[in-house]
Amino acid sequence: MSARSDSPPCGVEAEGLVFRYPDGRTALDGLSLRVAPGERLGIIGPSGAGKSTFLLHLNGILLPEAGVVRIGGEAVRKDNLRRIRSRVGIVFQNPDDQLFTPTVGEDVAFGPRNMGCSALETGQRVRLALSQMRLEGYEQRPVHGLSFGEKRRAALATVLAMRPRVIAFDEPFANLDPGMVEQLVALIRGLDATVILISQEILPALASVDRLAVLHRGRVEAAGPALEIARDRALLARCGIDFHVFGDVWRRVLSGSSGL
Repeated sequence: MSARSDSPPCGVEAEGLVFRYPDGRTALDGLSLRVAPGERLGIIGPSGAGKSTFLLHLNGILLPEAGVVRIGGEAVRKDNLRRIRSRVGIVFQNPDDQLFTPTVGEDVAFGPRNMGCSALETGQRVRLALSQMRLEGYEQRPVHGLSFGEKRRAALATVLAMRPRVIAFDEPFANLDPGMVEQLVALIRGLDATVILISQEILPALASVDRLAVLHRGRVEAAGPALEIARDRALLARCGIDFHVFGDVWRRVLSGSSGL
């Protein structure tokens, strides 16, 4: 399954990002990171590391106090947000933050219409995006009547309909059953876009990406091939995200031993 794009994927560059919230808390403290066009990058880190804050800088929902984000070589600024947001789609953790019209079809059509697509083009994009999310025939379905999983798929359809060159996911595997996790991993692997994915669910993230970056205290502590980063238990422990206990449990499951 792939999302057809009008343009090829583009790269993402962040250099020296600094961002503080109004209460004075520093969320990003000189963060620098590069993502190659078409790459699938996972970002992991403890709560408060700056992961979601970084994501919101990709399309200008937040703007840094210092540093710069470039999408396809173009710096994100107040005066070009419309163009940047046509390139970058963000799929939020809570689909209710993304779905705001009465029906699924209206929600999925909102982005293309706002981009200036014709009625014909908008209709084609809506049908394709719903088909990719296995939501054929949902155009007139009320959003409030959808299950959580259907809302999650509808929210992703709203992004796919815009055919962005970069797609960012905020905790996409949260509150999903294993079958839905498997489907989402396959979908992410098939997207024709640069993918940036933040997740506390480490194992699904590893199945979805090629490279991992570890955020800690608003900076990139390490970045590299996903499995190499995942094997560095000292690094993970230092950053408060050692997940190797799950490997111990899984080995017990496979061996049939007791004491889980």
